[in-house]
Amino acid sequence: TDKSAGIVNDAMIEVGDNNITVSSGYRSPEKQISVMYNNIEKKGVAHQKKLYGSSGDKVIDSYVTAKNRPTVDKQGYSLGNGTPEAIKGSMLNAIKRIGPGKVSKHSSNPQVYNVFDIAPSSVSNVKTFQNTLSNDSRVKKVIKFPKDPGIHVEIKQ
Repeated sequence: TDKSAGIVNDAMIEVGDNNITVSSGYRSPEKQISVMYNNIEKKGVAHQKKLYGSSGDKVIDSYVTAKNRPTVDKQGYSLGNGTPEAIKGSMLNAIKRIGPGKVSKHSSNPQVYNVFDIAPSSVSNVKTFQNTLSNDSRVKKVIKFPKDPGIHVEIKQ
């Protein structure tokens, strides 16, 4: 929104940047599951559980359960444990059951709650930029890089 753009612009001015890259914004449940799945595969379950609350943890738990569950095709032949499609399907069912906005703020209504990630590689002084956003009273939450792969910003509209 214009409000969020203005807040980010103020932080950009503070560090002297003319542009930055927003690497992620609103996510549909399907997109959120894809991001969660990829991050679990790269960083592991324990790391991802540090980023999510109890609702997100339930989706992560569905990953663990599905990953260890044997998958069979329509003819009954084994496809091995936890095919990516089966795991993502289980995670999607969990996120829909729980409510997307409860699992990740990225899936909240953007007119009510703007949530986006900024690519750290696009910011000249990541530490100062993150601190500027963190200290701005208009910003609800910042999850800083490298704890999060991107600079995660939440702004109530």
